[in-house]
Amino acid sequence: MDTHKTDFPKEWLEEVTGYFLGLGFFRQFSVFESKLISHLERVANADYLFCAGPLNPADESKLSRKAEQILLTLDKDRVWFTDCEADFQDGDYWYLRALLDWSHISQNRFKPQHLSEIWLPRRIPDPSRPDIDEQPIRVSFTLNGNEISIDLEEHGGWFDSRLIEAVNEAIHDTGFQFAAVQCISDQCAFVCYLALSEIHKLRAERGWKFHEEFFHDSFRQI
Repeated sequence: MDTHKTDFPKEWLEEVTGYFLGLGFFRQFSVFESKLISHLERVANADYLFCAGPLNPADESKLSRKAEQILLTLDKDRVWFTDCEADFQDGDYWYLRALLDWSHISQNRFKPQHLSEIWLPRRIPDPSRPDIDEQPIRVSFTLNGNEISIDLEEHGGWFDSRLIEAVNEAIHDTGFQFAAVQCISDQCAFVCYLALSEIHKLRAERGWKFHEEFFHDSFRQI
């Protein structure tokens, strides 16, 4: 007997999928909503999705925001979900691949061109902090004819959030942002491409919390 298996309430799955289908998630299933629910029921209990094992439907604190966000990680066309400790190296082009992934989840509304990722010479360590060995990385691209250059740090293979801040600064006049959701695990990044109205809606109706510091000023909750 599989002691790890947990059955999600079908009514809950129907409500969550219906709500997010209305926001354009799970488009690949939008014509066959029952097929989507059946698919989610099969995969919802996979331990690897939950970071800390299956959710318990009797635990109402987990069966709301966290659970629905975990289900949304299945939608690779709308959600960028990754481990922030990527352990990338020079030549992996991890930041460039992140930009291309973001273009995908934006349905190609965000279309960076002429992408470049250059690992610059290491900086001389600060004598007061000899344990910090900083590796600068410069990511560049063009967007709507404008050249954008972002200086990042390798951070021991951890994602440098200045990338999403700079991209959001560059696209704020489109009415959209790459919204980093506070969810699931502090080590995971959960990013969606959302309009300001959708951000307001998810805050008010689903209780979603975002990393406000990554938004352009005009999108931040006051």
